[in-house]
Amino acid sequence: MRAIKKELLTQKNTKILADKAYIDKKTKHNLALIGTELHTPIKTSKFKKELSHDEKFYSKIVSSFRQPIEILFNWLIEVSGIQNASKVRSTKGLIVHVYGRFSACLFKYLFTY
Repeated sequence: MRAIKKELLTQKNTKILADKAYIDKKTKHNLALIGTELHTPIKTSKFKKELSHDEKFYSKIVSSFRQPIEILFNWLIEVSGIQNASKVRSTKGLIVHVYGRFSACLFKYLFTY
């Protein structure tokens, strides 16, 4: 998670739609310093058990933008087995694994549909 948060800080002047795992004041503040907006669904907490109508609406909008992306990623994982990289031992090997699995997934899609 830390590596992803560091990578987010390289994205200047953009809008990022992320899940609730990325919510923290420090990350949001650091992104604001470089002109980047972080949009995540709003979390409930032990102090705030229920969201207001506006907060629910905002969370629903953020989630609706993220849903097609999540569906695509889930499809890639299911079809390609991309997460099975236990024998990869280097960054270069990981890149070959990811692109190889992704290519196989695309070929399967092209010849199936």
